[in-house]
Amino acid sequence: GSALLGGPGSIAGIYDAFGLMSAAGSSRPLAPPSYRLASRRRWKASLALAEAFEDGLLPPGASAGGGASASVGAVRFQGYGSLAFAPPLKLDLPHLLEADFIGPARGLSLVLQDPFGQRLLAVSPSGAVLDGSGTGLGSLPAAAGKLAFVLSPVRGGFRLASPSGGEALKIPAEGSLLSGPFTLLVEGEGADGAALARLLA
Repeated sequence: GSALLGGPGSIAGIYDAFGLMSAAGSSRPLAPPSYRLASRRRWKASLALAEAFEDGLLPPGASAGGGASASVGAVRFQGYGSLAFAPPLKLDLPHLLEADFIGPARGLSLVLQDPFGQRLLAVSPSGAVLDGSGTGLGSLPAAAGKLAFVLSPVRGGFRLASPSGGEALKIPAEGSLLSGPFTLLVEGEGADGAALARLLA
């Protein structure tokens, strides 16, 4: 199709913005990634990731493996799968992380990897926190598939806490691993029917 902005034959008015939407490779028009764009406007340079999968596509730089696949409104997991986000996180300052899960979220976890691909921590949709070896360290508040916590660098590791306060959890890590960058993933192990609907970092 075509559109005319300004000049003879155009609609009279003042244009302060315009958008383009592509349906290339699809039998339907793709919805714009509104959550990602709105989050960028709100958080500006402090935003690392914001995704709600409205267009049914993986966000730029993300990669899915195994039984993870994008669909409209969510990335769904069957069996064993993983979804890695880009760009990597730099944790020189505290980061607020939020994630919404739908379906039976058992078997899913939000994972932070060091630059060498080693797992530093994992948080389940129920709020259970594990260190890199899989040892349980406690839990964070979570309800109805919604998870939110603040991840901060501290001496000798990381600190996890609820945005609303309460007891914080300490994740030990060696000094050489604290410089990053860090990869944020969602991993599924036997997570049939589970899905990630939103992620903010």
